[in-house]
Amino acid sequence: MKLAWVLSGFLSFTYTAAETILQPKTFAKQLVEYHPRAFQASLRPAFAQASWLKAKGLTEPGFNLNYDRKTFDGKNYWNLLGGGLSIPTLYGIEIYSRFDHNSGQYMNPENSVPMNGLYAGGLKVPLGNGLWQSKMRFERNKAFILQKTAPYEQKTELNDLLHEGMEAYWTWVETYNIWIINRNASQISEEQFQTTRSAAMLGDRPLIDTVESHMQWQSRLLATNDALLNYRKHTQHLLTFIWQEYWKHLLEQGQGVPPLLDQLEEITNLVDSAAVNSDWMAENPLLMQFYNQTEILSKELRFRQNQLLPKAEFKYNLLYDASQDFQALQTIGTDYYKAGIGISFPIFMRQERAAVQYTRLKQQEVNWEIADKQRQIAQKINANFQEYVLGLENARIQEGIQSSYQKLLDAEIIRFRSGESSVFLLNQRENMCFQSQAKRVSLEIKWRMALIRLFHTRGDLLEKLILE
Repeated sequence: MKLAWVLSGFLSFTYTAAETILQPKTFAKQLVEYHPRAFQASLRPAFAQASWLKAKGLTEPGFNLNYDRKTFDGKNYWNLLGGGLSIPTLYGIEIYSRFDHNSGQYMNPENSVPMNGLYAGGLKVPLGNGLWQSKMRFERNKAFILQKTAPYEQKTELNDLLHEGMEAYWTWVETYNIWIINRNASQISEEQFQTTRSAAMLGDRPLIDTVESHMQWQSRLLATNDALLNYRKHTQHLLTFIWQEYWKHLLEQGQGVPPLLDQLEEITNLVDSAAVNSDWMAENPLLMQFYNQTEILSKELRFRQNQLLPKAEFKYNLLYDASQDFQALQTIGTDYYKAGIGISFPIFMRQERAAVQYTRLKQQEVNWEIADKQRQIAQKINANFQEYVLGLENARIQEGIQSSYQKLLDAEIIRFRSGESSVFLLNQRENMCFQSQAKRVSLEIKWRMALIRLFHTRGDLLEKLILE
């Protein structure tokens, strides 16, 4: 009788030479190297660098040149030529120089300059609004903080991608292992049916046993087909995360398969409560983005408060004739200068006061959001850790239960061969043994998924999967 030999090998499965196993770490690496969302995440530092360059442009020196000429009825009304260089600074002070060379019969007297032109050099100093807390300085500070934030944004997006991808991967592994169990079970049932039918034809078994065996075989064929359909469906879902052409081709051709449980390469070290309770908040990328946002709001508040001051601007220019020796430094405040001061401010300052109030409210909103996120993350970490610990313990318990069911099945086979058992009892033992295998697969995948969620919530999934 072949039945005992078949039952003793129902866990075995041999890959064909054409099949290649996709291990979890290989899947994770191709995910961060080839997926479009990974490329999108890699743009975050470039965006931040562009913002920094834009902010630096606010203090960029500027050169200007103007030429205006009017002639009419043979008369030269005017020729106006002027140009200069201005250098704004982060603290609101602007340094500039200028040269004017104007001529003409009907020129505005205000534009009159010496024959060889007039040089001017001076500065503009805001005395209230814009001094020290200028818009240029605020934008530079903001761009600098965004540069610090960009790596955390990139890491958050990669962690989210890895979390989604690994969830799909482990489900794929689970459906494959369950399909293999059902396929082996259906093969065993077919062998059992053929053996029982042969025995019945020789008169060694009742004919009714062939009905029992055939029905068992058909039931397991249905379960195998359902498991195969589920596996193929999750294979298609996994393909949305496969962008490396090599693995994409293998999976589409059915040559790329997940590992069985005893072939899995572990990609993360087991963790304990001490590791979970470490100072994860200091490096959590999501929280770091909020912390940097509060820093931006703090600088914005100082800038908005500065806008409440009156706009007062002082200008001073040193002047000298281009055809004479430079003497302006010896006569500052007397004959060779142009100076002025201007003051303006809105009476009620509604916009400025509203901007300050809005920024303060935004600070409160972000602070409360940080507190909420900290609590949520802490609770999720604890929940995921408990799920991981208990799931790992349950998987080990189920491993023992599976071993016990195997012993009961082995004993039932011996009783069946000696004629002390029936096909019905043997099928019952087989069913319980196969169900325990499927249960163990689900539990093994469950604690691995909990571990993935734990690292994702902590914000270090990238390091655990790729960098370690």
